[in-house]
Amino acid sequence: MLVLLIVLGMVLLVACAALWPDREEPAAPLDIAASLEGALASQLLAGEINPGQYQRALARLAARDNERHPLSAPPRE
Repeated sequence: MLVLLIVLGMVLLVACAALWPDREEPAAPLDIAASLEGALASQLLAGEINPGQYQRALARLAARDNERHPLSAPPRE
């Protein structure tokens, strides 16, 4: 009976050790200026460009993206 309790205790100890959550390292901070949109947003927030310039730049970026990667929708039936 004592051997059974010792084995059960060891099994519980191993199960708890295996299922215990690991401490995750904090994620690295995101670099908002990694993309063109992020760089424009950073400039807008810093006051380097005004909202009109920001909107025009995003419109040009969207037009350029549409030329390079046009969206193809399935035909309507």
